[in-house]
Amino acid sequence: QLQLKEKYGSFKDRMDKAQKEGKEIWQYVCWEPAKPYLNMYVDEPGLDHRILLWQQHLMGATGFLYWCTTYWRLIDNPWNTMATVPDLSDNIYGDGSMLYNGNQVGIDGPCGSVRIEAVRDGLEDCEMFLMADQYLGREWVLDKIRQVTTDLKTYTDSVSVFVKTREEIGNALEKAINK
Repeated sequence: QLQLKEKYGSFKDRMDKAQKEGKEIWQYVCWEPAKPYLNMYVDEPGLDHRILLWQQHLMGATGFLYWCTTYWRLIDNPWNTMATVPDLSDNIYGDGSMLYNGNQVGIDGPCGSVRIEAVRDGLEDCEMFLMADQYLGREWVLDKIRQVTTDLKTYTDSVSVFVKTREEIGNALEKAINK
């Protein structure tokens, strides 16, 4: 991997170069990558799902793609079987499955998971970051985000650090808007 970094530069350097060339940067996860990278597995802490979206802003990505939210083709019931991609792995839980068939719990339609709520919250955080970029400066926002995550493999597992940092950004943004 060091040879690749020497040849192509760091991931962040490549993303910065692509942006300077006018290319749009998107983030994507599916049944891979696994730890130490963040993903959206059922057995990951919900904090990971939020921080994954913070990493999107840190890296300058403007879009996020998740390959599917209702992938149950190879299992009988996603409520009973979390290994949703058994053809790829029998120990990857919830991949491609963030909405469930609501008829199992008395809902006529899809039933959202806690993970999809965390993703929504992470996307709302990204909206706050974009506003904060305008009012407080991108470098200020990135310095705050780096208190939570510094790259795609380095991030806190402390909910209190996450919450404190998010509140600091939100409070500073509110103060700047109301000047």
